[in-house]
Amino acid sequence: FRTEFNHNFTKGREADFPLTPLSAFLINVPIIWIVFPVVSALATYYHNLNFGLYILYFSVLNGLTHVVVGLMQGRYNPGLVVSFFGNVLFGLVSLTILHRSGTIQVLHMVLAAVVAVIIHLVIMGSMKLKMKRLD
Repeated sequence: FRTEFNHNFTKGREADFPLTPLSAFLINVPIIWIVFPVVSALATYYHNLNFGLYILYFSVLNGLTHVVVGLMQGRYNPGLVVSFFGNVLFGLVSLTILHRSGTIQVLHMVLAAVVAVIIHLVIMGSMKLKMKRLD
């Protein structure tokens, strides 16, 4: 994924930049391996599915980035199939079921969506800033 991301982001100029191994580690470990389990534990412990919305919204948005890039390039990219079926489709179905169940609050839905967008903007913004070094 990292090599493909860098190739696409720099239009083939760099294979190991702007998403370095350290950058990939810092993006994935805190979010996927720390925040997601903590949010899941909170949802379980407090019997409150609103906490789980953050995982779903982040996953849907992350999956959409893979799908949109694939459509824009007209070709397969690593993670495209899993992103579409696992993240986007499963996430949207899950959000629909939760919304219809009445167990989640609209405020949490909005907040989770905003947090997911902010996280993605920070990640992409940091990549854009690194790219300015190449130009």
